[in-house]
Amino acid sequence: MKRGWLVWSVWVLVIVVSLAVSCRTVGFAGSQSEGEMSSKRIIVSAGKHERRVCPVEVAVDESLARLGPVSLVDEETGMTIPAQIAKRGGKHVLNLVVPFVGSGRSSSYRLVEKATEAKPVTLTRQGDVQIDVAVGGDPVTTYHFASDYKKPFMYPVLGSDGARMTRGWPMENIEGEERDHVHQKSFWVAHGKVNGVDFWGEGRGSGTQRTDEITKVESGDVQGVIQARNSWVDEDGKKIVSEEREYVFYLTPPELRIIDLTVTFTAPERDVTFGDTKEGGIAAFRVNPVINANRKGEIRNSVGAVGEPEAWGKRASWCDYSGPIDGKTRGIAVLDNPGNPRYPACWHVRGYGLMGANYFGYTDFKSTYQKQGDFVLPAGESMTFRYRILIHDGDGVEANITDRYVDYIAPPRVKVSS
Repeated sequence: MKRGWLVWSVWVLVIVVSLAVSCRTVGFAGSQSEGEMSSKRIIVSAGKHERRVCPVEVAVDESLARLGPVSLVDEETGMTIPAQIAKRGGKHVLNLVVPFVGSGRSSSYRLVEKATEAKPVTLTRQGDVQIDVAVGGDPVTTYHFASDYKKPFMYPVLGSDGARMTRGWPMENIEGEERDHVHQKSFWVAHGKVNGVDFWGEGRGSGTQRTDEITKVESGDVQGVIQARNSWVDEDGKKIVSEEREYVFYLTPPELRIIDLTVTFTAPERDVTFGDTKEGGIAAFRVNPVINANRKGEIRNSVGAVGEPEAWGKRASWCDYSGPIDGKTRGIAVLDNPGNPRYPACWHVRGYGLMGANYFGYTDFKSTYQKQGDFVLPAGESMTFRYRILIHDGDGVEANITDRYVDYIAPPRVKVSS
């Protein structure tokens, strides 16, 4: 526990320093003096849980949305932290990452307008091939969507010190890596039986996730966003299901990268059946082989199961895969959202390095929840899956994934006042 507390303390110190140097406050346009603060206060109440490096958002009115770049000044410490006003779901919201609020306490910030020279979360599109993601100047990942791939994927996925968190093959030939399961490309979205078509494997007769349009590539002071519109088509090019995907990357220290993933499926002209098979993961990873659980790594889930025999096919709110990479324990956690269909997921998690959230493979998993896993999405209707991805230092216990899950599903209360 002492080691875990020390890790969290270091994280807070790192993000406070990095956020402080990333901003320079100036007066509102038209104000009389430089550095004058707005009358608007942002109050973050932790509730019964301590909050550290926690993304939050609050709806704001249109008058604030008309401002230029903004930041927040802590009324107690004078510390300046980044903020970002964006439009999401038809409304304007203020985003920030809260460095620290103690259990039962609140933090109050004043809103200020600031000049922005460079976006801390930077997304750079390279034609119709890839989008590079950097946070605080450090590369985090690249989204690959070129037409010669069977499906889009993220590679590499980098942790602190640039540590490679996912397998390199088949994108790169790295000595010592297994060359099995060519379809398991780092960090991807897939399912093995959609109206009978295999969108998990990449063999003969398998389907393709075609990128129709990249609808948003947006850098920001607190978060960067990628949005894509995809069609899942069979080998003859016939659309089976439409899919929209969003990745949100937050400004956090290297010791804790946070990515939110949203995947929405829409049945086009006929019902779409997501079939009963273990071969799937709407959020799926193939980890760096050095942390495979059949080597020196560890699988751990929200109910306390450890290792493949205890965790494979079992339902859990989150699953974590960790182990020693480049001399330090690091890991990847996938947090399931309670609003997802058939929450919580069954986890297709293997000792050889696979981890995927699967909601349909009940027969293979011998689920006691439901014997048959087929799920029918009626024509014209949609279903959405949401996840939070944590790329963290420490193992699942040291990284406090349980508390991180509370941050995700029950974030601190935020309000705007004058």
